[in-house]
Amino acid sequence: MKNKSLFVIGPHHYCHSTAALIEGLNKLGTMKVFSNANHNYCKHPVFNLDTQIKVAKMADYVLLAHSALEEKYKNKIQPLVDEVKDKIDIFLDGSDYFHYEDNPDKYKLYLKRELDSTKLNGNHNNVKPFIFAAEDRHFTKTLNASHYNLWQGKTDDLVCIMSACEKRPWRFDIMKSLEDAFGHNDKVFIGEYRE
Repeated sequence: MKNKSLFVIGPHHYCHSTAALIEGLNKLGTMKVFSNANHNYCKHPVFNLDTQIKVAKMADYVLLAHSALEEKYKNKIQPLVDEVKDKIDIFLDGSDYFHYEDNPDKYKLYLKRELDSTKLNGNHNNVKPFIFAAEDRHFTKTLNASHYNLWQGKTDDLVCIMSACEKRPWRFDIMKSLEDAFGHNDKVFIGEYRE
């Protein structure tokens, strides 16, 4: 079977969802991933707008990452989105609540982070959960790996690290519930993660 190609329209900054997706696809080895940005684990970045358009139109799949639509990138990324809008068939929704960031009916596949299917409006068979993933860097023993001391030896039974804030108030409830249930156990770590 021939390897497939994916063009990711991503932000010009680190995006956890985009990075986790690209790193996972790189491991599978059956998908060659191109992107308009040279980070988030992309091995095949494309910098020139005309070349981005050509590569995106030739790719088997085109994914639009929610974070590429941030207002600060409007002049830089929107021209690419406008040129290939009919080719975009996957949307990576990074919102942490039950509303959609875009209309799922516009895409063949709609990946939704923190999906709670009981709270979603409409019946969309193309909406699939994008399960939270931790990148390898959190588990490797390199000097630059974040959480090196925390993960070294992996002796904890349960670890919950979240960034809780006003936009994600339910995460405070999740951490409190875990703390109430497991906080007395020294094999459990529950904490807020902000770099």
